[in-house]
Amino acid sequence: MTTPFSNFAPDASDLMNFTHDVSNVLPGETSYRPAKSIAALTPTAADARITGIVGTDTSGGTKYVFAGNASKLYQLQGQTLTDKSKSGGYSTASGERWVFAVFGSTILASNYSDPIQSWQIGTSSAWADLSGTPPQARAMATVRDFLVTGDIIESSTAYENRVRWSAIGDETNWTIGTSTQSDFQTIFDGGNVQAITGGEFGLILCKRSITRMDYVGSPLIFQFDQIAANRGLAARDAVARVGATTYWLDHDGFYSFDGAKINPIGFGKVNRFFWNDVKRTAIDRTTCAADPIND
Repeated sequence: MTTPFSNFAPDASDLMNFTHDVSNVLPGETSYRPAKSIAALTPTAADARITGIVGTDTSGGTKYVFAGNASKLYQLQGQTLTDKSKSGGYSTASGERWVFAVFGSTILASNYSDPIQSWQIGTSSAWADLSGTPPQARAMATVRDFLVTGDIIESSTAYENRVRWSAIGDETNWTIGTSTQSDFQTIFDGGNVQAITGGEFGLILCKRSITRMDYVGSPLIFQFDQIAANRGLAARDAVARVGATTYWLDHDGFYSFDGAKINPIGFGKVNRFFWNDVKRTAIDRTTCAADPIND
Protein backbone atom coordinates (compact mmCIF):
# COMPACT_ATOMS: atom_id res chain seq x y z
CA MET A 1 0.00 0.00 0.00
CA THR A 2 1.27 3.48 -0.87
CA THR A 3 0.91 6.05 1.91
CA PRO A 4 0.27 9.52 0.41
CA PHE A 5 2.49 11.67 2.63
CA SER A 6 2.46 15.35 1.83
CA ASN A 7 5.34 16.89 -0.10
CA PHE A 8 8.74 16.77 1.61
CA ALA A 9 9.68 20.37 2.44
CA PRO A 10 11.87 20.73 5.55
CA ASP A 11 12.55 24.37 4.68
CA ALA A 12 8.87 25.34 4.74
CA SER A 13 6.93 26.76 7.68
CA ASP A 14 5.63 24.36 10.33
CA LEU A 15 2.22 25.93 9.76
CA MET A 16 2.10 24.62 6.22
CA ASN A 17 0.90 21.14 5.30
CA PHE A 18 4.30 19.66 4.42
CA THR A 19 6.34 16.69 5.60
CA HIS A 20 9.41 17.84 7.53
CA ASP A 21 11.13 14.56 8.39
CA VAL A 22 11.09 11.39 6.27
CA SER A 23 13.11 8.27 7.09
CA ASN A 24 13.50 4.83 5.53
CA VAL A 25 11.79 5.71 2.26
CA LEU A 26 12.74 6.38 -1.35
CA PRO A 27 11.08 9.00 -3.55
CA GLY A 28 8.48 7.65 -5.95
CA GLU A 29 6.49 9.06 -8.84
CA THR A 30 3.54 10.21 -6.69
CA SER A 31 4.61 9.50 -3.10
CA TYR A 32 7.29 7.47 -1.31
CA ARG A 33 8.41 3.86 -1.56
CA PRO A 34 9.77 1.83 1.36
CA ALA A 35 13.53 1.44 1.59
CA LYS A 36 14.82 -2.07 2.09
CA SER A 37 16.32 -2.88 5.46
CA ILE A 38 20.10 -2.91 5.84
CA ALA A 39 21.64 -6.36 5.40
CA ALA A 40 25.21 -7.54 5.85
CA LEU A 41 26.94 -7.93 2.48
CA THR A 42 29.63 -10.34 3.59
CA PRO A 43 30.29 -12.60 6.59
CA THR A 44 33.89 -11.39 6.53
CA ALA A 45 35.12 -7.88 7.16
CA ALA A 46 38.15 -5.79 6.30
CA ASP A 47 40.66 -5.30 9.10
CA ALA A 48 40.30 -1.50 8.96
CA ARG A 49 37.89 1.13 7.65
CA ILE A 50 37.23 0.90 3.91
CA THR A 51 38.28 4.13 2.18
CA GLY A 52 37.46 3.38 -1.44
CA ILE A 53 35.49 0.95 -3.61
CA VAL A 54 35.00 0.27 -7.32
CA GLY A 55 32.87 -2.09 -9.37
CA THR A 56 32.98 -2.99 -13.05
CA ASP A 57 32.07 -5.85 -15.36
CA THR A 58 33.31 -7.36 -18.59
CA SER A 59 31.48 -7.76 -21.90
CA GLY A 60 30.87 -11.34 -20.86
CA GLY A 61 29.14 -10.24 -17.68
CA THR A 62 31.88 -11.11 -15.18
CA LYS A 63 31.71 -8.63 -12.31
CA TYR A 64 34.64 -7.26 -10.34
CA VAL A 65 34.37 -5.40 -7.04
CA PHE A 66 37.45 -4.09 -5.24
CA ALA A 67 37.82 -2.13 -2.01
CA GLY A 68 40.79 -0.69 -0.17
CA ASN A 69 41.79 0.35 3.33
CA ALA A 70 45.00 1.70 4.82
CA SER A 71 47.09 -1.41 4.13
CA LYS A 72 45.18 -3.69 1.74
CA LEU A 73 43.26 -3.94 -1.52
CA TYR A 74 40.46 -6.52 -1.35
CA GLN A 75 38.38 -8.28 -3.98
CA LEU A 76 34.79 -9.18 -3.17
CA GLN A 77 34.43 -12.79 -4.25
CA GLY A 78 30.99 -14.14 -3.56
CA GLN A 79 30.40 -13.16 0.05
CA THR A 80 34.06 -12.88 1.01
CA LEU A 81 36.57 -10.04 0.96
CA THR A 82 39.85 -11.57 -0.23
CA ASP A 83 43.16 -9.76 0.16
CA LYS A 84 44.60 -9.17 -3.33
CA SER A 85 47.26 -6.64 -2.31
CA LYS A 86 50.69 -6.57 -3.86
CA SER A 87 53.44 -8.21 -1.80
CA GLY A 88 54.07 -6.13 1.32
CA GLY A 89 50.75 -4.31 1.16
CA TYR A 90 50.40 -0.54 1.38
CA SER A 91 51.15 2.36 3.70
CA THR A 92 48.30 4.78 3.12
CA ALA A 93 48.90 8.01 5.02
CA SER A 94 46.32 9.13 7.57
CA GLY A 95 43.46 10.98 5.91
CA GLU A 96 44.14 9.58 2.42
CA ARG A 97 41.81 7.22 0.56
CA TRP A 98 41.71 5.04 -2.54
CA VAL A 99 40.45 6.29 -5.89
CA PHE A 100 39.89 4.04 -8.90
CA ALA A 101 39.64 4.26 -12.68
CA VAL A 102 38.92 1.72 -15.41
CA PHE A 103 41.14 2.04 -18.49
CA GLY A 104 40.16 -0.54 -21.10
CA SER A 105 40.81 -3.95 -19.54
CA THR A 106 42.85 -2.45 -16.70
CA ILE A 107 41.62 -1.25 -13.31
CA LEU A 108 43.80 1.40 -11.65
CA ALA A 109 43.90 2.27 -7.94
CA SER A 110 45.68 5.16 -6.24
CA ASN A 111 46.04 6.14 -2.59
CA TYR A 112 48.54 9.04 -3.09
CA SER A 113 51.01 7.35 -0.73
CA ASP A 114 52.04 4.36 -2.88
CA PRO A 115 52.59 3.93 -6.63
CA ILE A 116 49.42 3.65 -8.71
CA GLN A 117 48.25 0.02 -8.69
CA SER A 118 47.20 -2.01 -11.73
CA TRP A 119 44.87 -4.99 -12.14
CA GLN A 120 44.56 -6.68 -15.55
CA ILE A 121 41.03 -8.02 -15.91
CA GLY A 122 41.08 -11.73 -16.65
CA THR A 123 44.77 -12.31 -15.91
CA SER A 124 45.82 -10.67 -12.62
CA SER A 125 45.80 -12.59 -9.36
CA ALA A 126 47.19 -9.71 -7.27
CA TRP A 127 47.57 -5.96 -7.65
CA ALA A 128 50.91 -4.65 -8.90
CA ASP A 129 52.63 -1.29 -9.38
CA LEU A 130 51.61 0.33 -12.67
CA SER A 131 54.63 0.17 -14.98
CA GLY A 132 56.19 3.29 -16.42
CA THR A 133 56.62 6.47 -14.39
CA PRO A 134 53.09 7.51 -13.37
CA PRO A 135 52.65 10.12 -10.63
CA GLN A 136 51.08 9.45 -7.26
CA ALA A 137 47.61 10.96 -7.33
CA ARG A 138 44.61 11.90 -5.22
CA ALA A 139 42.28 12.15 -8.24
CA MET A 140 42.06 9.90 -11.29
CA ALA A 141 39.74 9.24 -14.24
CA THR A 142 39.73 8.03 -17.84
CA VAL A 143 39.09 10.88 -20.29
CA ARG A 144 38.76 9.77 -23.90
CA ASP A 145 41.88 7.64 -24.49
CA PHE A 146 43.95 9.01 -21.60
CA LEU A 147 44.43 8.19 -17.94
CA VAL A 148 44.16 11.58 -16.23
CA THR A 149 45.42 12.27 -12.71
CA GLY A 150 45.17 15.31 -10.45
CA ASP A 151 46.67 16.61 -7.19
CA ILE A 152 49.85 14.66 -7.80
CA ILE A 153 53.34 13.90 -6.58
CA GLU A 154 55.87 13.70 -9.40
CA SER A 155 59.65 13.43 -9.01
CA SER A 156 59.12 13.78 -5.22
CA THR A 157 57.41 17.17 -5.67
CA ALA A 158 53.74 17.76 -4.83
CA TYR A 159 51.54 19.68 -7.28
CA GLU A 160 48.11 19.95 -5.71
CA ASN A 161 46.63 22.04 -8.55
CA ARG A 162 48.14 20.09 -11.47
CA VAL A 163 46.42 17.73 -13.91
CA ARG A 164 48.72 15.16 -15.51
CA TRP A 165 47.75 12.66 -18.22
CA SER A 166 49.29 9.57 -19.81
CA ALA A 167 50.14 8.89 -23.44
CA ILE A 168 47.17 8.38 -25.73
CA GLY A 169 45.92 4.82 -25.39
CA ASP A 170 48.73 3.80 -23.02
CA GLU A 171 48.39 4.17 -19.27
CA THR A 172 51.98 2.99 -18.77
CA ASN A 173 53.63 5.74 -20.85
CA TRP A 174 54.08 9.13 -19.16
CA THR A 175 56.79 10.58 -21.40
CA ILE A 176 55.79 14.14 -22.29
CA GLY A 177 55.88 14.86 -26.02
CA THR A 178 53.88 15.50 -29.18
CA SER A 179 54.13 11.87 -30.27
CA THR A 180 52.80 10.45 -26.99
CA GLN A 181 50.43 13.40 -26.34
CA SER A 182 51.23 13.01 -22.63
CA ASP A 183 51.46 16.35 -20.81
CA PHE A 184 50.19 18.36 -17.84
CA GLN A 185 48.15 21.46 -17.06
CA THR A 186 48.20 23.61 -13.94
CA ILE A 187 44.85 24.99 -12.74
CA PHE A 188 45.96 28.31 -11.28
CA ASP A 189 42.58 29.52 -9.98
CA GLY A 190 40.63 27.31 -7.61
CA GLY A 191 42.87 25.53 -5.13
CA ASN A 192 43.70 21.84 -5.13
CA VAL A 193 42.17 19.32 -7.52
CA GLN A 194 39.54 17.43 -5.52
CA ALA A 195 38.25 14.99 -8.14
CA ILE A 196 38.09 14.33 -11.87
CA THR A 197 35.25 12.70 -13.79
CA GLY A 198 35.84 11.31 -17.25
CA GLY A 199 34.16 10.16 -20.41
CA GLU A 200 34.06 12.07 -23.69
CA PHE A 201 35.26 15.15 -21.80
CA GLY A 202 36.85 15.62 -18.39
CA LEU A 203 35.46 17.64 -15.51
CA ILE A 204 38.02 18.87 -12.99
CA LEU A 205 36.45 19.73 -9.65
CA CYS A 206 38.79 21.84 -7.55
CA LYS A 207 38.17 23.23 -4.10
CA ARG A 208 36.92 26.56 -5.49
CA SER A 209 36.55 26.18 -9.27
CA ILE A 210 35.29 23.79 -11.93
CA THR A 211 37.08 23.31 -15.25
CA ARG A 212 36.14 21.34 -18.35
CA MET A 213 38.86 19.63 -20.40
CA ASP A 214 38.22 18.73 -24.06
CA TYR A 215 40.50 16.78 -26.36
CA VAL A 216 41.66 18.91 -29.32
CA GLY A 217 44.76 16.97 -30.47
CA SER A 218 48.32 18.17 -30.95
CA PRO A 219 49.88 20.52 -30.13
CA LEU A 220 47.54 21.59 -27.29
CA ILE A 221 46.20 18.04 -26.64
CA PHE A 222 43.46 19.30 -24.29
CA GLN A 223 41.65 22.61 -24.07
CA PHE A 224 40.82 23.75 -20.54
CA ASP A 225 37.85 26.06 -19.93
CA GLN A 226 36.77 27.23 -16.49
CA ILE A 227 33.01 26.88 -16.30
CA ALA A 228 32.56 28.12 -12.74
CA ALA A 229 34.58 30.18 -10.29
CA ASN A 230 33.98 30.19 -6.53
CA ARG A 231 32.23 26.86 -6.89
CA GLY A 232 33.78 23.48 -6.19
CA LEU A 233 33.71 20.10 -4.47
CA ALA A 234 33.12 20.05 -0.71
CA ALA A 235 34.45 16.49 -0.18
CA ARG A 236 36.66 14.43 -2.48
CA ASP A 237 34.28 11.45 -2.70
CA ALA A 238 31.05 13.46 -2.88
CA VAL A 239 30.83 13.19 -6.67
CA ALA A 240 29.35 10.70 -9.15
CA ARG A 241 28.97 10.54 -12.92
CA VAL A 242 25.94 9.04 -14.68
CA GLY A 243 26.30 9.04 -18.46
CA ALA A 244 27.59 12.46 -19.43
CA THR A 245 26.26 14.14 -16.28
CA THR A 246 28.33 14.75 -13.15
CA TYR A 247 26.65 15.24 -9.76
CA TRP A 248 28.46 16.67 -6.74
CA LEU A 249 28.19 18.25 -3.32
CA ASP A 250 29.31 21.87 -3.42
CA HIS A 251 29.94 24.03 -0.38
CA ASP A 252 26.32 25.23 -0.40
CA GLY A 253 24.47 22.19 -1.74
CA PHE A 254 24.04 19.78 -4.64
CA TYR A 255 24.71 20.52 -8.30
CA SER A 256 24.97 18.76 -11.65
CA PHE A 257 26.73 19.49 -14.92
CA ASP A 258 25.27 17.96 -18.08
CA GLY A 259 27.99 19.07 -20.45
CA ALA A 260 26.32 22.38 -21.18
CA LYS A 261 25.39 24.07 -17.92
CA ILE A 262 25.52 23.76 -14.14
CA ASN A 263 22.18 23.04 -12.50
CA PRO A 264 21.39 23.66 -8.77
CA ILE A 265 19.52 20.39 -8.21
CA GLY A 266 19.33 20.65 -4.41
CA PHE A 267 18.17 24.26 -4.05
CA GLY A 268 15.77 24.71 -1.13
CA LYS A 269 14.47 21.67 0.70
CA VAL A 270 17.11 19.11 -0.28
CA ASN A 271 20.06 21.32 0.63
CA ARG A 272 18.38 22.48 3.83
CA PHE A 273 17.66 18.91 4.93
CA PHE A 274 21.20 17.74 4.13
CA TRP A 275 23.06 20.55 5.93
CA ASN A 276 20.80 20.23 8.99
CA ASP A 277 21.40 16.48 9.13
CA VAL A 278 25.06 16.02 8.18
CA LYS A 279 27.91 15.98 10.68
CA ARG A 280 29.90 18.91 9.34
CA THR A 281 33.07 18.06 11.24
CA ALA A 282 33.20 14.81 9.23
CA ILE A 283 32.18 16.26 5.87
CA ASP A 284 35.40 14.92 4.33
CA ARG A 285 34.01 11.38 4.75
CA THR A 286 30.96 12.13 2.60
CA THR A 287 30.63 9.73 -0.31
CA CYS A 288 28.06 9.20 -3.04
CA ALA A 289 27.33 6.68 -5.78
CA ALA A 290 24.77 6.22 -8.55
CA ASP A 291 21.93 3.81 -7.87
CA PRO A 292 21.29 2.02 -11.19
CA ILE A 293 18.04 0.45 -9.96
CA ASN A 294 16.31 3.45 -8.38
CA ASP A 295 17.65 6.28 -10.56
